[in-house]
Amino acid sequence: MTWELRRSEATAGYAVKARESLASAEADFAAGRYNSCARGAYYALFQAAIAALLLAGEPPRERWSHKYVQSRFSGMLVGRRKLYPAPLRRALNDGIELRHEADYRSGPVGERDVRLTLARARQLVTLVDQALQGVSP
Repeated sequence: MTWELRRSEATAGYAVKARESLASAEADFAAGRYNSCARGAYYALFQAAIAALLLAGEPPRERWSHKYVQSRFSGMLVGRRKLYPAPLRRALNDGIELRHEADYRSGPVGERDVRLTLARARQLVTLVDQALQGVSP
């Protein structure tokens, strides 16, 4: 299998995962399950960011660390290359903080914070889908 084909398949795979995570997050938000929504919204962001990195020419990896994806997406794709809007620069960092709060603290996460993370996830997944279809983000 060629490197380009492997990258193309990985990109499509992560985009599918991002859409699935987003759909789960949307359902959790509608049902008032904000802790679960925070988790799903973050993973939609994370998976969409991996797809965005692959689309931008990043080589496929066996394992993507959260710090690596956060750093490369915000630094390279948002900051330097300006392929994605500036408000998404902190989306992954803020999203993982909210996910940690939802998963590891005793209290619930707030609706307002979850709504923002979900909106950012929706935006990034949409932009990645557009890029996959050849529409500029």
